[in-house]
Amino acid sequence: MGRLRRERRGGRGRAPAQRRGSRRSRRHRGGRVHRDHRRVAGGGDPCRSGICHPRGMTPDAPSRAEYWRRTLQLEPLPVESGWWAPRSRSELPVTEGKDTLAAHNSIYYLLDAERPVNYWHRLASDDIHVLIEGGPVEYLLATDAGTIERHVLGTNVDAGEQPMVVCPAGTTKALRLIDPQGYALIGSVVTPGWAPDRVSFVAPVIPDDRHPSWLEPGTIAALTSPDAV
Repeated sequence: MGRLRRERRGGRGRAPAQRRGSRRSRRHRGGRVHRDHRRVAGGGDPCRSGICHPRGMTPDAPSRAEYWRRTLQLEPLPVESGWWAPRSRSELPVTEGKDTLAAHNSIYYLLDAERPVNYWHRLASDDIHVLIEGGPVEYLLATDAGTIERHVLGTNVDAGEQPMVVCPAGTTKALRLIDPQGYALIGSVVTPGWAPDRVSFVAPVIPDDRHPSWLEPGTIAALTSPDAV
């Protein structure tokens, strides 16, 4: 019986060491266990890949922007600025006038500290923007009637932000990060699909009698691409 008790005590003595070891295996170099630690697709440590960050802490904007540029293979977008990569293009054809177009196309789009502005441009298609990560982003939407609206793409709905902004066909729009040192990864769906002859780069004209009080002097010029022709 004495020997049996000693073996049992020995067994109980080894279990805590094993449990302590398993806890250590879940710790990161900083010694803290992340409660939302999950494996990324394909394996690997999400904290080392730049995906995981402790709850209540804002991810580092430059490193997150660089992560998305690298992972999604984003490239600079000419004239408009920002970063982009194609995501999909519909095989369903639609007819508009004499043109046959894809029903839609989608892209990834990124603003960051290096390219914080998407300059004035006008699409002949609807353009739907959905925030994937980051923000907030200020949107200015101008019409041919000389009116202009302001929207904010973001997740703070109580403060008036929207996680989705719809830019109707024929609207001239410009985007900019509210925090120029921040970042925003956006999913954009254009319908009917984008075509080079369906975009123009002309700044809007807002008559004095329709100039809203929130639109600061020089804003329209500041959001005009230096490469626009």
